[in-house]
Amino acid sequence: MPPSYALYIDGRRDRFGDRRRSRMDASDRLPARQARHPLQRMCNPHCPANDPPRRTSVPAARLSKRRLARRMSSVKAGFGAQLRAVRRSGSNPWTAGVFPRETILTSSKKARLVIVGASYAGTHLAAAAREQGFDGPIVLIGDEPHAPYQRPPLSKGLLTGKTGMGQLALRSPDFYTEQCIDLRVGQRATALDLAARRVRLADGESLEYDWLALATGARCRPLPVPGAELQGVHQLRTLEDALAVQRRLGRCSSACVVGGGFIGLEVAAALISAGTRVTVVESQTRLLARAFPAFMSDYVAQAHRQRGVSLELGRSVRALIGRQGSVEAVQFDDGRMMDCDLVVAGIGVLPNAELADAAGIACNDGILVDALGRTSVRNVLAVGDVANMAQPTFPGSPARMRFESIQAASDGARAAASVLVGRPQPLSAVPWFWSEQHDLRFQMAGLPASDDQVVLRGAPASDRFTVFYLRDDAVAAAHSVNRPSEHVLARKLIAQRSRISAAMLADPTADLKSLIDVGQVN
Repeated sequence: MPPSYALYIDGRRDRFGDRRRSRMDASDRLPARQARHPLQRMCNPHCPANDPPRRTSVPAARLSKRRLARRMSSVKAGFGAQLRAVRRSGSNPWTAGVFPRETILTSSKKARLVIVGASYAGTHLAAAAREQGFDGPIVLIGDEPHAPYQRPPLSKGLLTGKTGMGQLALRSPDFYTEQCIDLRVGQRATALDLAARRVRLADGESLEYDWLALATGARCRPLPVPGAELQGVHQLRTLEDALAVQRRLGRCSSACVVGGGFIGLEVAAALISAGTRVTVVESQTRLLARAFPAFMSDYVAQAHRQRGVSLELGRSVRALIGRQGSVEAVQFDDGRMMDCDLVVAGIGVLPNAELADAAGIACNDGILVDALGRTSVRNVLAVGDVANMAQPTFPGSPARMRFESIQAASDGARAAASVLVGRPQPLSAVPWFWSEQHDLRFQMAGLPASDDQVVLRGAPASDRFTVFYLRDDAVAAAHSVNRPSEHVLARKLIAQRSRISAAMLADPTADLKSLIDVGQVN
């Protein structure tokens, strides 16, 4: 039995052959030759796909049953031949012009994908699903009022003005229309009904789904000190956060960054370049303690001090002091006071897993997923910062983790999309990450462990070097500073689990790429 087709006209669904009729005012009527059904245009070479029909509100039932049958036979035959030809060529019918823009034609048996979270991961999942051949309806829901945008520039170029608002968009506005993705911004999902396969929105609407993907991301961990509510105290996660810091930056002279992680150090570098005095407060005795070994932390600290950033290591903030509702000083845990009129807190994030947890989906520091993004509930996926994913690892690495990076979001989206089209391809890419601070570009690949053998290639004093981490004589991870080509090479070595001597890695004259090419890595 062929699938039953439905035509969506002006938001109303009409099955071909229905006897339903709609009343029209006399002013709405057109001559019969102008009241052409949109399906007639699909196989008419004289009607371009991007030329809207003159009447799209004429219901299918307005045609006589016999005439409709004749037209449908001709149209479906021509449309089917066109669709088969496109699929034989390996192209995607959504991007090859098979479906005209004024008409959305779907099979009633096509699976509907609802993505909660118009984040980087959510947007890439929608795009990857189309690229891999998913031809069902896609709804992308975002609770922010903006179309999906890039987050990395928020702590870098946007603060300094080097990156404009127009450069933040993840996709052009036409992308969502051309790919038939129903983008809904400014809408928040409030509940999931897994039994009925529905998503409830804050405005009361309920969306039915066949596949559900959760890309709800993460939120900043709040600063738990008195005075955190004062004006001039900010976090940095969303576009509104970045714009608020940017506005405050124009009238402040001294800033305090709480947290010596990647976001905090990127913000410190941006603020110092804008001419503001900056102090970074870190409760650990060294910077980036969770990501870097001690000697790399020392290098980062020295680099920031040389560029004018003051560091308070092993210290925490006891309170924020304000006057007339605005922050004017920071009190440290040892009682010392420091004047400042801007505070930016970067003390980590919390996954937005409450929606999934309330629905009964397995969660633990995020939504638990396998290497394909599948959750504990059938037909429910999770991608991005909210996903606690099982990792392909070396012995000694964590079995699963939330890897908060653009690359992990993109790779996870592609893996989840492969599930949607029935060709599962587990995530196998080496996790990597980058951070720009001052004139330094840090690139990290793999997951180092505390007992790895550390091999230095290059001189840290030159601000151009790579640190390799060997585990069982194989490259397990690498950290590069201003060495992008070695970073790419390191990812290949990690993926191949190539065995190589420490002496060869440390020798700056050894051409590691040529060794891989000729098979000399053993």
